[in-house]
Amino acid sequence: MILGCKVMRRKPRRRFLQAYELFRNDPWVLESVRERRRQKGRKHIAGDGGNYHSLREIYREINDRYFNSQVEISKIGWGLRKSWDRLGHFDPIHQTITLSPVLDSPTVPRYVVCYIVYHEMLHAIFEDTSSRGIRRHHPPEFRMAEKAYPDFVSAKKFLAGYCGKRR
Repeated sequence: MILGCKVMRRKPRRRFLQAYELFRNDPWVLESVRERRRQKGRKHIAGDGGNYHSLREIYREINDRYFNSQVEISKIGWGLRKSWDRLGHFDPIHQTITLSPVLDSPTVPRYVVCYIVYHEMLHAIFEDTSSRGIRRHHPPEFRMAEKAYPDFVSAKKFLAGYCGKRR
């Protein structure tokens, strides 16, 4: 029914969405999806060097300064496609961080890229939580830690202008 509604560009009934959410959040289904992703293979990420920002260098600096070198990421790099909506992504299955190549620009200050890396590293510490069946990628504890980043306000302000112009 949900697929039919998507094809017809109609909103599915709440009971169908609720049934789907119950299925999707079933522990067996979640584990099956994780195992399938694990077996499927590696994450496709371009290099970490970039033209203007070295993500490996930034990751090491942020990890040393704010996480006491305790956040272990198997790989960090630039994504293959430019995205103005999703600037960064932490993949808990592959332990990778991917940043949108739109940030590898001379017009993007280093502190902004550092903030995005910091944000994605927080995801390695704060797992997704669930509250009343709603998944929360940014629980209150996550938001508090994020706001503790020294350049939080200026980075958010820059990103609002930088990404806002492109939409």
